[in-house]
Amino acid sequence: MNQVATEYERKHVYRIECNDCHSILTDRGMNAVLLSDRAVQLFSTDLLPDTVSFVHGDYAAASCSCRVRDIACLNCGNIVGYHVNVPCKLCLSQPNNGHYWMFRSYDISAQQIYVQCKIIDIYIY
Repeated sequence: MNQVATEYERKHVYRIECNDCHSILTDRGMNAVLLSDRAVQLFSTDLLPDTVSFVHGDYAAASCSCRVRDIACLNCGNIVGYHVNVPCKLCLSQPNNGHYWMFRSYDISAQQIYVQCKIIDIYIY
């Protein structure tokens, strides 16, 4: 019997902390990549964290046509990522997890806190 779990069936959940003040920003973080440039490593969450606030106004993302707005840690004011307010057609056309709260890897630290693996049993006759 072989046990196989594909990439999309593995769920790694991370605690995301601000690099400057070490405040916990979310316990619902997931590893992600920038859809328009898969070399850019990010973390994301699906819900608005109550530990961040919007700063400045919307602007066009650097690598696509998405409209984004920076988010900062409420404790220290460090900009830790951004929210995708209006995703572009290119990003919507690619496989995604529906997370629009993004954390830049160099502004945060991430610690894995939960792993769930769906195991598929394959019988070879």
